[in-house]
Amino acid sequence: MLTVPTGETCPTCSGPLVRDTRSIITCPKCTPDEQPAPSDIHDAIEGESEIKEAIDIQEIVARIYIMVFIGSGIAAFGFDKDGAGVVFGLGVLIAIFWGAVAGSQQEEERKDELLQRQRKHIESVSKRYADVLARKRRQLIIKDDYGDIDDIAWKKEIETFVNKKVNPFPENAIDAKLGVHLSGNEIAEIVDQIARNAQESAQALPYEEAMDGIEYEHFCASLLQASGWDARVSQASGDQGIDIEARKEGVSVVIQCKKYSSPVGNKAVQEALSGKQFAGADYAVVVTNASFTPSAKKLAAASGAILLHHEQLVELETILKECSTTTVQA
Repeated sequence: MLTVPTGETCPTCSGPLVRDTRSIITCPKCTPDEQPAPSDIHDAIEGESEIKEAIDIQEIVARIYIMVFIGSGIAAFGFDKDGAGVVFGLGVLIAIFWGAVAGSQQEEERKDELLQRQRKHIESVSKRYADVLARKRRQLIIKDDYGDIDDIAWKKEIETFVNKKVNPFPENAIDAKLGVHLSGNEIAEIVDQIARNAQESAQALPYEEAMDGIEYEHFCASLLQASGWDARVSQASGDQGIDIEARKEGVSVVIQCKKYSSPVGNKAVQEALSGKQFAGADYAVVVTNASFTPSAKKLAAASGAILLHHEQLVELETILKECSTTTVQA
């Protein structure tokens, strides 16, 4: 679960306490057995709050003393004939007013500075793991059985990443007295943006003979992404023969991926055609690391399905433009 720092310290290890989205406060440095009891956390926070309140009260009392002193000056000298007391009192009041304004501005600037440091910390850590985040984002954002984007698993992965790598924040980005910090959603948005940027600029994954079927699907999707396609691997159970959905400049393609040690037969072509009809796509493609049987090639020629070796995916846009006159086969 995503957590944000509270600005308070743990009564057990003096580490930073964090608050999750359920408002539960824990210490990321302590093991489950070492976690401070809720009553101890409450006492620690109350203790620090009392200190802050005491400091605030001292500041208020000091200001009251100053105002009393000024008022006494005005009362003692405000009615002398040259008006020196009034002028003095008004001058001090104006100075205090502008001092308060300046203090408020400084506090706002301090808050902005802390938030900026927090953003920079999140960005710095996220960029360090950008390749991993991009791969996780590619794998975990899928289309469900209803054709809607499902990013629940990706959001959970962001929470895990933030809790393990982003937290705790550096001391110069936290001020317990001001208590200012980015929200969980703001933190997640920064991590997601770094992952998205890395995903969009990523080079294609390398082909490895030891890949399993799912890894091969992601490999093929990465080839398309590197060529400018918006390609997503479908992990829904009712995908109707669709392994990858790809779009580019208004053209939609459904792809069946087959990593075989022998030639691919008719069934894969039929699955791709079924997926095309189900998704309402423009083209049906079957991709393999191997070759195709003569009957698969015959069915593809008759139905308009496109048969490719994965090395041809980088040329898919050109191949599709030629499809009106030629059937391309691996």
